[in-house]
Amino acid sequence: MNILLTLLLIASINTNKIEDGNTLYLMDKDVGYYTENWVSSYISNEYGIRTSQGCLDIERWEQKYDAKFLLPINKSFDIRYNFYKIDGYNWHKEIHQLDFNYFIKHLVFSLSISPNYLKMDDYMGLGVGFYNNYKQNIRFFINLKDFDHNYATNRLYRDTIHDPYIFHPFQFELKSNYNFSSGYINFDVKRTMLSTKKIMDKDSLIGYINNEDGDGYLYAYINLFSRFDIYNVIEWKYESFQEDRFDYHTSEKIHTFFTSTSLNYKFKYGTAHLSIPFYYKSNNIIDSDDSLTYNYRKKMYGLTVSYNKDIFKFMSIGLGYQRGLRERLIDDIEYSNSWGDSENRLIVSLEFNFNDKTRLKVIEGIELDKFPHIPITRFHNHTYVLIQFTP
Repeated sequence: MNILLTLLLIASINTNKIEDGNTLYLMDKDVGYYTENWVSSYISNEYGIRTSQGCLDIERWEQKYDAKFLLPINKSFDIRYNFYKIDGYNWHKEIHQLDFNYFIKHLVFSLSISPNYLKMDDYMGLGVGFYNNYKQNIRFFINLKDFDHNYATNRLYRDTIHDPYIFHPFQFELKSNYNFSSGYINFDVKRTMLSTKKIMDKDSLIGYINNEDGDGYLYAYINLFSRFDIYNVIEWKYESFQEDRFDYHTSEKIHTFFTSTSLNYKFKYGTAHLSIPFYYKSNNIIDSDDSLTYNYRKKMYGLTVSYNKDIFKFMSIGLGYQRGLRERLIDDIEYSNSWGDSENRLIVSLEFNFNDKTRLKVIEGIELDKFPHIPITRFHNHTYVLIQFTP
């Protein structure tokens, strides 16, 4: 019996239950993403820092951080640093990446190295791509994750259980930043192919471990006739773990997907906003030793409408309405029309923009489900704060 793996699987089930306690999750994700003008400023600069933070529940925050800077060496060579961190219900990740780039005309050749606290999260890779400038490029990478695992494993004492790779975790990555006169498209998609470790006890084979994962994001924006903005954001994450020993089988797969499509209309008195967010999550768990099987599916649909008005050159206010619907399927039992499957709230925002460099936005939710039969103490319904700086 592998007690540690069983505890990890049970923790995943508890995470789903905790997440379901936040019936505003989709609404929060919709307002917690960077808007099209924030993204435009960030992806158009070689230096920047941004963060989005908000309330998940009475015990947890969701936090996202991005940062980047450029160390120019000469016209043909530079070093770039990128930082990414996310803490939420399903994903806890911190990445530090250094890119060493060599430019020849409109081509770029890159060496990437990512040292992290957990060595299993380390990776290094080689990349090549077309590079016109920072605002117009596309690059392809082949990365090797956990690249020194076998080297370290071979130095363990033979009486220790060890797990060298027999199929290494190669990752393929495609990313691009393309700005044009009326919009932009920015994406980064990673896919780690199936890797396999053999589990050895001294010189005896006792099983295998298989892993694969993927993640990606996309920002796409276009302005039409100077008055209409169409904006789409997509975020996708996937992980699969499977351990097969000769006496038991354990596996877990988790997949999350979020997208929001927005339409803005700019007119004399301000900006009208409409967005349609969608969130999907699946989580499958098997532990044959404890006869544990668990299948979880969730879909969340939403609507956000708001009006934003500039008060001063550097400040604007917003007022809006959000509605969310939820469907869940847990171990083939459908949960619908229960508490939290339908949510409504008002949102009020205050945004500061200083010279298109420093940006601050605060969004406050206001309970609306049982209005007006609610006490004043329940008006607060989650808060998000976004900050960004670009030179």
